[in-house]
Amino acid sequence: MARSPDEIVVVNGFPGYMPKFKDISLINNERLLAIEKRPNPIRYAAANHPFATYNLLSKLRQEKKGAFLSIAPLGTKPMALGACMFAIANTSVRVVDAFPDEYSNVTTNDCYNSWAYDLQW
Repeated sequence: MARSPDEIVVVNGFPGYMPKFKDISLINNERLLAIEKRPNPIRYAAANHPFATYNLLSKLRQEKKGAFLSIAPLGTKPMALGACMFAIANTSVRVVDAFPDEYSNVTTNDCYNSWAYDLQW
């Protein structure tokens, strides 16, 4: 049975990979951010650092003791990696996939550096 969350905490990837990307996630998720009476301020984690997301989710877990956490990684791939690592370490956390309103055939115009992470559990 689907249920709307009692509370939504938005985590924005900031700083972004490049200065021109600093507001992209806020603009692309405008509807989510416009929820009236959202009790929580926007939280920030570095867009290119999965461990920043992991650590932020750990702090959030401490703040919201006893709450069921559902994570929808809408940010960058490193942020999604951090969210998934957090879910692996915290088996009561659920990761859900968000479905976009529209799809694009072209998702990038340029190529940048590839990041490699050495994850040791």
